[in-house]
Amino acid sequence: MISANAIGKLSPSLTALLRYQQASAANQRLSGLGDSATLRLGLAYRDPNNDKFNALLRYEYRKNPSTIPDTILFGSGTGSIEHVFAAEAIYAPNWRWEFYGKFALRSSTSYLADDFSNTGLVTLVQARATYRLGYKWDLVGEARWINQSNAGYSETGLVLE
Repeated sequence: MISANAIGKLSPSLTALLRYQQASAANQRLSGLGDSATLRLGLAYRDPNNDKFNALLRYEYRKNPSTIPDTILFGSGTGSIEHVFAAEAIYAPNWRWEFYGKFALRSSTSYLADDFSNTGLVTLVQARATYRLGYKWDLVGEARWINQSNAGYSETGLVLE
């Protein structure tokens, strides 16, 4: 197991995060099984003097080889590689209004028996607006859109509370 972490303030308003983990199988009889790896990078913005705008950027890489009973006997297996990128922000110009937005992409590739792979790209867009009528009541409107173009799938959701 290899693990490395770093977190720190780049400025009073910016914080960065880096995390890397790599591991191999604990069972030495599992030959041919590659290492699993995870890399996470993050950047957060928050002005300590003015809390009207906050933002977060995130990237994650995951490599996860695995085996299933049908393929372990032949030394080949299944696995996946994923890349995730997300950006989100909150803007609150005053105590009554709050606006939130998020955009995320996930690209994934799955492997089966070293000779078949499948890829997919999923997109998520989300927006929300909140209006506080007072200290006990608020109105919220939210919209979400999820799309996976290679599967021909798209869905939109709307909520009013």
